[in-house]
Amino acid sequence: QICTNPEDLDLGVAMMDGYAGWAPGRDKDTQFIAMETRWSGIRITPRITLGGTFDAVIKRPDGLWILDFKTTKYSVTSWTFRDLQASAYVYAARQMYGPEVRGLIFRFLLKKAPLTYKDLILKNGSVTQRKNLKSMTTYAEYHRALAVATLKELASNDFIFA
Repeated sequence: QICTNPEDLDLGVAMMDGYAGWAPGRDKDTQFIAMETRWSGIRITPRITLGGTFDAVIKRPDGLWILDFKTTKYSVTSWTFRDLQASAYVYAARQMYGPEVRGLIFRFLLKKAPLTYKDLILKNGSVTQRKNLKSMTTYAEYHRALAVATLKELASNDFIFA
């Protein structure tokens, strides 16, 4: 299905830009083995078989993992420990790839554009210290905010640069 709503398109682009700024620091030791892998016919009882699609199969230094992307408006993720999909996907992945599959990683994408460096600088010129910043912005935007705030502070104190 093709999205035609301009606001949804803008949000999607902002989410992907935010992810692109966030992921390199997290995925530096990750090798993507397969993307969008459809599977079926994994038997769990004589009458019940499983089927689904892995968003990604990844290899990290500690083994193989299934990576599952979720979009959400909230960062509450406590339900993941009891998620039937996670258990079924890990079972299926171990049938397909062997016992070296360690588990499933949920990667949550907030349905919200990440805060820009301008959003992070408070009226008094300092950078916000909110506890949940990791889920609200990217490292690049946070570091840019620190640099801009520092330069503004230096400029306001009449420092002479030679």
